[in-house]
Amino acid sequence: MEHIDGILSVEGIDVFFIGPSDLSASLGYLGKWDAPPVLETIHGLLEAGKRKGVPAGIFAMGLEHARECLERGFQFVALGTAAGFMIQGAANALEGVGWKR
Repeated sequence: MEHIDGILSVEGIDVFFIGPSDLSASLGYLGKWDAPPVLETIHGLLEAGKRKGVPAGIFAMGLEHARECLERGFQFVALGTAAGFMIQGAANALEGVGWKR
């Protein structure tokens, strides 16, 4: 966080991306991406991007989080992974034909 302005000033940096899970782990809040210090850091990084004119992206931790991120000003939001969507789609299809876990 203390070097974000310098990082975002590097020529060629035109976007940056925040991984809340990785960030929470590096801040000592493993698995707690919504802990206040983690959220404060995420918001600080987003504001730094706005100051420097560098769009920020984030991996959303669910639909509501994705909506919140877009409302706050994130320019791009990753919502899930290809593997996760395939697993969920397969589970939905199996449940649709009556398969129970």
